[in-house]
Amino acid sequence: MSAVAKVPLGQVQSVRQLLVNDGAKAQLNAVAAKHMNPERLMRVTANAIRTTPKLQECDPMSFLGALMQCAALGLEPNTVMGHAYLVPFKNNRKGITEVQLIVGYRGLIDLARRSGHIKSISAHVHYSDDIEWIYEEGSDPKLVHVPGDQEGTPLHAYAVARFTDGGFAQIVMPWKKILAVR
Repeated sequence: MSAVAKVPLGQVQSVRQLLVNDGAKAQLNAVAAKHMNPERLMRVTANAIRTTPKLQECDPMSFLGALMQCAALGLEPNTVMGHAYLVPFKNNRKGITEVQLIVGYRGLIDLARRSGHIKSISAHVHYSDDIEWIYEEGSDPKLVHVPGDQEGTPLHAYAVARFTDGGFAQIVMPWKKILAVR
């Protein structure tokens, strides 16, 4: 057992030390979702650091906080699944680099499915060369989309969710608004 593993959590000096620290592992175990394996989370995180080296420069406690959020939500960060992302950002007020957890749309879909209230959920893009597009809001909303070659200009993105109680929800956003928010 390395000496770093036994260092009190508040004295961990780097993100690399955090990944092998027993206190950090205990914290993750305490909050992890039932299906989440904290050891696997640490390995996935080590790979995230390899692919995003700036994460090594982050404040270890900020990093642990983001990992604890991942564990609690049951989402693995920075994988090809696209569920969640650990993103380093400079906090000029504190003069340190911190980690922010960004949950991707696939992670949001996974969380929605796990809630038990969702029967189905999907997201799509409407392109200018699609065969048919009908969208109406109001007391009797309507959404009809027949995709075409999907090589045209993106015009809208939308999501539709069907609930286990028979209800449904839909949201449509113009592509220009999506780009503005992005």
